[in-house]
Amino acid sequence: MIVCEGPDGAGKTTLCTRLAKQFEGEVVLKDWGVPRDQMPNVGVKRRVYESLATALRGSAADPVYIHDRLFWSELVYGRVLRGDSAFSRYEYQLMMTVITALKCPVIFCLPLEEVVVENVKASTQLEGVEPMIHEIYDLYARKCTSARHLMGNNAMRYDYTGRVVSTPYEGICERISKYLDRRGERKWGTT
Repeated sequence: MIVCEGPDGAGKTTLCTRLAKQFEGEVVLKDWGVPRDQMPNVGVKRRVYESLATALRGSAADPVYIHDRLFWSELVYGRVLRGDSAFSRYEYQLMMTVITALKCPVIFCLPLEEVVVENVKASTQLEGVEPMIHEIYDLYARKCTSARHLMGNNAMRYDYTGRVVSTPYEGICERISKYLDRRGERKWGTT
């Protein structure tokens, strides 16, 4: 499992598509068929838990799914737009434990805030997001810092504009290559 996270207008979808093409045959872009904002909370939970279960039972022969958002987006957007997240603190800790144990690459797309604000202003599809984009950006920046602290090199910051100190595209590809190579070596609690 590979995850791209970040606010609207940060370049996630473009990065996911580019990585799926770069690693064609090994990495598949996960398509949920339903936009997140049209999914009830139970659908969000099911989506995340099914993705984690697939990653846990996956073998080296299975494709790796790249997710254009997973659970961080619910933690951020749920809190900012609805005042609460679909996930409890316990569920968040469980998801972080699984992601960390799997050593999944997690890429936080976070160009400069002003870039994200301009991209959101230019979009006609992001109803309700524009007035809250500063708070959304700030919370994503904090989630990125926390994930990088907990996950080390498996959590990366990416800025498609190159104006923020972050992992360059080539570094992300190198990290994903290592992840793909290591998948076949994974052993779960064998005695």
